[in-house]
Amino acid sequence: MSRGERDLAEALAERAGVPGAARGDRVALCAAVAEWLARPEGLREARRLQAAGALDDVLAAAAAPPPAAERPPGLRAAEPIGHWRPAEIDGERVFVADHLGAREVLRPKRAELPLRVGLFGESVAAGYLYAPWLTPAQILEGQLRAAVGRDDFEVIDLARTSERLATLAEAVRASLQVQPDLLVLFAGNNWNLLETPEVSPYAPRVRARQRYAERLRAEGLRGPVRLAQAALRARCAEAFERIATIAGAVQVPVVVVLPEVNLADWESRQPVPRLGGDGVARWYALGERAGAALARGDFAAAAEAAEAMLALDGG
Repeated sequence: MSRGERDLAEALAERAGVPGAARGDRVALCAAVAEWLARPEGLREARRLQAAGALDDVLAAAAAPPPAAERPPGLRAAEPIGHWRPAEIDGERVFVADHLGAREVLRPKRAELPLRVGLFGESVAAGYLYAPWLTPAQILEGQLRAAVGRDDFEVIDLARTSERLATLAEAVRASLQVQPDLLVLFAGNNWNLLETPEVSPYAPRVRARQRYAERLRAEGLRGPVRLAQAALRARCAEAFERIATIAGAVQVPVVVVLPEVNLADWESRQPVPRLGGDGVARWYALGERAGAALARGDFAAAAEAAEAMLALDGG
């Protein structure tokens, strides 16, 4: 049993009225908590505690990683920069790519020129399905060199597939080890998909599922959407505030590139969630009507059916 799990069990045992002597014995403690949770009133009480956030601290402690060992002042170990790993070649600290790419070794910058541009982002920025033969980093480097007519720029590919906001900010911080002159952030495609996994009826934590259900009950299908939007805004603000602080501390400019959305030939069909009464059947009937209207070129009828679908599912 980890320290966090033990804290959680002791908190539950105390709530259940288990004597202190019994709480000191691990086996007796677990048995007492299991017995309490097996009773309907005990399980209901535990769920109320979760809903009230009374156990959040001990749950967080159970999930928290152990504290890192302190390093003596003035010493700082090299650390990875995205998919670049620190290494030593001929007594020099370098970074070696752990993926197939045009550049295999990244060395510390030694001269003012060429200006070093760090390109960060997700699968699009990494050139997914085209890399390593063609990547946005290669294209950007070629365009910058063509614009000035000299090899005064180098673009370091720091993009990673499935990049998250938190790891993006961490990669920006770690990139200072190679002295970038400019940071380019090409991200945003993954935010709706990866940044709010807890806003789901399938979230692993009970409290997350409870919040989802509460919003669904109170506001319908728009409730969880608003919950996810609020969480995403907060995480975006936190990540970019951190990036701004890091870049400002070393006076490195930051350029944010928002990916465009291709709606011309992209389809992402998802089944409608549960609707009251015959709502699901009506929704699918409208979907078939809209598809048939599109097939015969009747765009007004297709739009009318789509609006009716939106009215049914709450947008």
